[in-house]
Amino acid sequence: MALATFAALLFPTPIAAEPAAQPSDGPASLPIADSHITAKAREWFRRFQTGEIDRSQLDAQVNAQLTDDMIRQETKTLTPLGDPTSFVFVRTYPVSGALEYDFLLQFKAARIIELISFDTGGKIAGLGFELFGPAEK
Repeated sequence: MALATFAALLFPTPIAAEPAAQPSDGPASLPIADSHITAKAREWFRRFQTGEIDRSQLDAQVNAQLTDDMIRQETKTLTPLGDPTSFVFVRTYPVSGALEYDFLLQFKAARIIELISFDTGGKIAGLGFELFGPAEK
């Protein structure tokens, strides 16, 4: 099951959605996320689990697109998953003047890709979750 529709509604069209190329010499290292960005991603996953959305952190477009029905649906989907067993930064890339950050959340019965982007003023310019079940063992 995927929640791609939710993600598509809250993200601008990508301009350059390819991550930066890895150097060819030596093994590729895992990307590292800024601790503030990771904390925000965790905060917003929890906000959608509880339905407690802080609209002051959203840009005007996301605020307008995020309906109460969407919030209720995401809360209904995400709450039963509980706490993630791991929360890993995957990559970042530009999307229409914002920077998007992708995280992989692992649960006992599923995996989620959380996509969260921030505009130059620090407002959330995109937000979404893609749910994949069941998790790999």
